[in-house]
Amino acid sequence: MSDDLKQNLGATTQYRFTLEGSGLGETTYRVSGAGDLTRLRVRYEATEWQRANSSYSDADWQRDVVGAINLLVDASGGRPVPQDMVDAFNAWRMETYNSHRRQIDAQPERYGKVDWDKDPVFRRPAEVRGARYRVRWEKPGPDCWKHGCAGLGWELNPTNAQDRLYVEQGYELPEGMTWEAVEAHRQQHGLDPRMVPVARAHGVLAWGVPPNRPDQPANVHRPRGAEP
Repeated sequence: MSDDLKQNLGATTQYRFTLEGSGLGETTYRVSGAGDLTRLRVRYEATEWQRANSSYSDADWQRDVVGAINLLVDASGGRPVPQDMVDAFNAWRMETYNSHRRQIDAQPERYGKVDWDKDPVFRRPAEVRGARYRVRWEKPGPDCWKHGCAGLGWELNPTNAQDRLYVEQGYELPEGMTWEAVEAHRQQHGLDPRMVPVARAHGVLAWGVPPNRPDQPANVHRPRGAEP
């Protein structure tokens, strides 16, 4: 278990997770204590059989299915999964695994001697990252769902605490960008770590501090170079 998970074992008291079901490479969970976010999903595999029985193109399969492995996502929509919930979920799964392991190790006459490093049934749960799926609506607006959308892929939670706060306040990355690219651009150009892309025009990004609410104007400091 990572140091972050050890420090966040106490966070499991804020949320309650229960296994809902598993199949076709995915497991779903119920979560309480998270407001409208009540169901979570984790993909744990993407097999050749699943690929052969899907209607995905090769590119979409890699982006949407293979790319979803070990991501914790909203099972009922495209909302972000808060980082404290991701930490709590990882801690809960590890504690559940360790509890089962102690019970099994205490009954060798029933289960035999389990090789915990190699047994596929009792494998250690992978640590997941929070993410949400991004789409481009054909006709943005209150009735956007009537006109369809194009999938853009998974956007992982930022690792930087300040960036996570921006996301919680409603900030969205420009289409096609990732938080990894944002951090690399900051490092390359010596930008203040509070700055993110806030506007785009003619192939140039303006970097600044986003507003506290999506309906407020951004505090733009200066345009900075071509798109990373």
